[in-house]
Amino acid sequence: MRLAWILCAAQVASAAGPIELSLKRAVEVAVSPEGNTKIQLSGEALKQAQSRSAQARAALLPDIEASLTDRDQTANLAAMGIHITLPIPNFQFPTFVGPFTTMDARATVTQSVFDFSSIKRFQASKVGVSAARSDVDSTEEQVAAQVARAYLAAVRADADVETAQSDVTLAEAVLKQAENQKAAGTGTGIEITRAKVQLANDRQRLLVAGNQRTSARLQLMRVMGLRLDTNWH
Repeated sequence: MRLAWILCAAQVASAAGPIELSLKRAVEVAVSPEGNTKIQLSGEALKQAQSRSAQARAALLPDIEASLTDRDQTANLAAMGIHITLPIPNFQFPTFVGPFTTMDARATVTQSVFDFSSIKRFQASKVGVSAARSDVDSTEEQVAAQVARAYLAAVRADADVETAQSDVTLAEAVLKQAENQKAAGTGTGIEITRAKVQLANDRQRLLVAGNQRTSARLQLMRVMGLRLDTNWH
């Protein structure tokens, strides 16, 4: 079952060109992260619950700190009180040593052996994530049901317009026939009047059906989360 109208693909999907809107596609658009507002809100609530759970879990994990330093330096042995004399003629032990590089790497790890309050917060946060995920599933089911009802209403509205248009076409043909018969002397004026009244009634029903179709389409767009100015083809 598909609607006779087509939504602009740029507002429904990333595929190039317009696509025919099926019931399955309408539900997929509505329950997508960019679809129905209720879906977006429930998805955001789930993200917040997951973030709180991650923060609560972080309090139970080890805390690791690390540092690394390196330094180039030259040592003055005389300033350090080191005097070396060797019994070698014309040889003097150097006063400065270097430059040379020293590196210092350190790491510290801290871990709470038992933190009852942090454990309780983490357990509560996991329950919150589970509840938020259940809310997302429930919201998706509700939105899908709303889309299905709106889609079927739009399908019926399309069918009503087609039926009304067929009635108008038939009424126009009957009026034309009555006028031809009157001109040929085989018809009467009352038949023309009757045909004109029928045509006017059918055109009124076509106008009402068209308005109802527009309303049904707008309602479907609302539950799908699309802009109301989406192009129709």
